[in-house]
Amino acid sequence: MAEPAQPVRFDVLIRNARVMDGTGNPWLRADLGITGDRITAVGRIPGAIAVRVIDARDRIVAPGFIDVHSHAGDGLRNPALHQGQPLIAQGITTVMANPDGGGPVDLAAQRLAIETARTGPNVGLLIGHGSVRSAAMGAADRAPTADELQKMKDLVRRGMADGAFGLSSGLFYVPGSFAQTDEVIELTKIAAESGGLYTSHVRDEGNYAAGIRASVREVIRIAEEANTVGIVSHMKALGRDSWGLGPALIKDMEEARARGVQVFADQYPYEASSTSLRAALAPGGVEPTVAVVTENLRRRNGPDAVFIASYRADPSLAGKTLTEIAKARGVDPVTAALALMDGGTRRSSRSTCRNRTLRRSCARPSRWRRATAAW
Repeated sequence: MAEPAQPVRFDVLIRNARVMDGTGNPWLRADLGITGDRITAVGRIPGAIAVRVIDARDRIVAPGFIDVHSHAGDGLRNPALHQGQPLIAQGITTVMANPDGGGPVDLAAQRLAIETARTGPNVGLLIGHGSVRSAAMGAADRAPTADELQKMKDLVRRGMADGAFGLSSGLFYVPGSFAQTDEVIELTKIAAESGGLYTSHVRDEGNYAAGIRASVREVIRIAEEANTVGIVSHMKALGRDSWGLGPALIKDMEEARARGVQVFADQYPYEASSTSLRAALAPGGVEPTVAVVTENLRRRNGPDAVFIASYRADPSLAGKTLTEIAKARGVDPVTAALALMDGGTRRSSRSTCRNRTLRRSCARPSRWRRATAAW
């Protein structure tokens, strides 16, 4: 007589879940069996037993989210922050570090430091165009010489060999803003040799100079000529002057995709954005004069829309608007902004986007990659 089948055993068994499998399919009702640190079964698992059984009660069970544009790389190397608990609590299990053209040039050393820290989330790395350019030619506002361009190519190639997923750029920021499109194409081609993609904080998210539409088209051109994936980072139409351009940006991207260009965008689902006060009000390395700051403050929807997120010289300013700070100091907002820029490191956030554009962008999941997930 045959022995009765032994029940399947797991360390953790999640029953009665609505499972999102990360492929874009509708949810399916299933159980999940976990052994050690691996999901070892997904489906109907009748008769299974486990050390711990969790009744999901029809709640969603989803893959971990991938933050494809994360500035957590340095923080995760900090012994006090390496577990990344705020990220894990949001369901983020993987982050892509070194966005906007930043991060170290030596990715092997960065990777070793992250692995040594035993971080909570997984970490993927990009090689930053701005960092590569600085290593090759400092902050020179010109095209590279042939030797300098070759050095940049060599650094990108080394970064890809050390595990980078692609090239990131921050063409809004110095020194990336000094680079012409052809330079970025040549470096993206090097990343593409190893299957790397191109992701960019575009040259202009509003109407500072090139304009948002031309800047998105620049990503399309780079992706097309380098024959790789191009991603517009944190897609937005920044400031009232650019509101209403969302449909045109989507149209340009969809037309490019129709002819075979692999171009996408990521976005965040809120109206504010964040950068340094100097980058917001005196971008591209320009001198922050009264005239420059006055005009760019207008572009950024005025002093009521500018919040100080952190300010090393006076932490008490965090959370205050530029209007509030100016009023407390008895000066106009432009004078207050100039003083803050002279006072030390600070981050600012601004209500610069329009909710209607965000909703329209979120409605195109096949084109946008911010909401990305993987088991």
